[in-house]
Amino acid sequence: MAVDSAKPKLLARVQIGHEVVSITNGNDAPWNSPTVILNDAFNGAILEIAGVWTPGEKKELQLKEFRGRMNRQAFKPDFESVKEVIIDAKGFQLGIYK
Repeated sequence: MAVDSAKPKLLARVQIGHEVVSITNGNDAPWNSPTVILNDAFNGAILEIAGVWTPGEKKELQLKEFRGRMNRQAFKPDFESVKEVIIDAKGFQLGIYK
């Protein structure tokens, strides 16, 4: 993956549970309609978050709401595990959390 060093780093606190992933925006600026990706930037399950995610705001995202990019199959927390969370917000470098 290419990194655009001209963009600011995306800062977040990420906590992974069995059924939810909790993410707090650690930047001083909002994230506008970010995409959260599980496990793989190219093939991982994704969830697009509509609207503005304000600085310091914590969101709890249900893992079963994430869908595969190609097959649109729901992520199954009873059978799949989260090893990596990638946050893609316009104007920021990708945030990758393991």
